[in-house]
Amino acid sequence: MNLNDVVFPLPSFATFILFSVSSFGFVLNFYLLVKFIGRKGRWSGFQKLCLVKTIPNITVCASFLFWVVPLSLLQFQDVPRFPNVIVGQIAGAGAYIMGPLIQLCMSGNRCLVLYFPLKQSIVDKRSSTNLAVSISIIVAVIFTLLGFPEECGYIYNPTVFTWSPEPFACAEFQLDVLMYSVFTLSIISNSLNLITAVKLLCCNVRYSSRSDALRRRKRRVMMFIQSTVQDCLHVVDLINCTYIYLLSNNLWFQFMFLTLSFVLIYSLDGLVMFHFHPEIHPKFMQSRRTSVASKPIFTVVSVIL
Repeated sequence: MNLNDVVFPLPSFATFILFSVSSFGFVLNFYLLVKFIGRKGRWSGFQKLCLVKTIPNITVCASFLFWVVPLSLLQFQDVPRFPNVIVGQIAGAGAYIMGPLIQLCMSGNRCLVLYFPLKQSIVDKRSSTNLAVSISIIVAVIFTLLGFPEECGYIYNPTVFTWSPEPFACAEFQLDVLMYSVFTLSIISNSLNLITAVKLLCCNVRYSSRSDALRRRKRRVMMFIQSTVQDCLHVVDLINCTYIYLLSNNLWFQFMFLTLSFVLIYSLDGLVMFHFHPEIHPKFMQSRRTSVASKPIFTVVSVIL
């Protein structure tokens, strides 16, 4: 079947949805990036990883806002390959693998801080975090460059509103490698989350005072919850684009579980970080933060754990 002959129902509505989600995600993650960079005081390894995590989020949302949305709105039939592959590889390969890589670093950071607190206080804040981020960036660049040769790219088709590999063996193979890599990273990251949860549930760390212990416990629990929720988002997107979309050939069904899921997950990832970092909330939300913090949810978490 020739995809150029396919008629996508309600294309303007689909374009509006993509515009709304991508613009929200782009603005929110850019706001987080600016606030994280402007944070005063010494950065922890986890805070540095949160800053870096905004980069793939911004990249994916920007690719939709400034490339996918205009193409979908104008309904180009023949999109030039070179710019399409550049955007597709940067967002669909580089940023797509970098997100789970940084997420693995965040899960590893939480696990190591709990199991080896003394070593982390000396090493992790600088060298190990910088090394992990550097490796993640190098891997993302490699995955991006692999799709530039002919017949190896990842492109967007505005006719059917979906990203897909070029119809050649090279592109199909690279997509398989990418998906298996993300799947492996998700397994390792969630395994570390499970190990961290065991430590939080079963072990108590001694501090100089009870108030200090409760404060540190609450902070570590919230960081753990943030990391776990972000991991789950990537797992959901992986399931959507690997299995769920195959359940139906309906174009809107595939749009929701391929294209929309792609940008929505990276927008929601920024929203999760925004929620768990109330210190960077706008001033008009500061009063709300005080009232929410006074509610018993954190006390309940502390008591349970």
